[in-house]
Amino acid sequence: HPFEVDAQLSTLWFLPIAWLLAPNKQSAFALIFAYYLFTGREGGEIIHRFGEMHIFQAYGIIAICSAAVALLWALAWQAKPRWRIVGLVGILVATSLPPLGGFIYGSPLLSAGWIFPGTGLVGIVLLAMSWISVFAFIESKKHQAQIAKYIATTSLLLCAGTSLVLNSQYETPINKSVHAVTTQFARFPKPLEAQYERHEQLIKTAKDALKQPYPILLMPEEVGGLWQ
Repeated sequence: HPFEVDAQLSTLWFLPIAWLLAPNKQSAFALIFAYYLFTGREGGEIIHRFGEMHIFQAYGIIAICSAAVALLWALAWQAKPRWRIVGLVGILVATSLPPLGGFIYGSPLLSAGWIFPGTGLVGIVLLAMSWISVFAFIESKKHQAQIAKYIATTSLLLCAGTSLVLNSQYETPINKSVHAVTTQFARFPKPLEAQYERHEQLIKTAKDALKQPYPILLMPEEVGGLWQ
């Protein structure tokens, strides 16, 4: 995460490829466990601060959650390549839709927004097709299956070409009906009286915004002060 670039989420494309190429369930578990443990590295601190829990207990929760998700991915991994593809589709659906999808973050499907921008469900289908194509190509080389190799290559080239065309023509949509509100107030003060005055300023800003014809108001976290 070096450059604050949203497009780096496209690197999630490699996670299912690595999972498909795992030699066994243990390796598949280790891969996903390491991924969720790393992406949840700030979660322990958040639980510690907001839940008033000991820091080691908080990171223990992150480790347990990461292990639980990794176990689901390990159960979906199958020894036979054909069933492994079925397992990939199944685990992606299970961890993206409710109820599990409401708790599990960091789905590899997030990469569809950058690899196939503006295509919605079609982009997700193309993303899955690209994973299956790469895996099928590698397996076809192992087993000398020329027909499967040509089909996988054609499919992968189709996905890559579609991605290039979509990205070259994509323009970020602009919602002209959004009323922007500036909340760049001074730093949250320590004196109680100054806190009250700052809250009054914030409330007035919110009330003025709600008078606009589009009564949807978003504010950044902790704009109302430090969590207490």
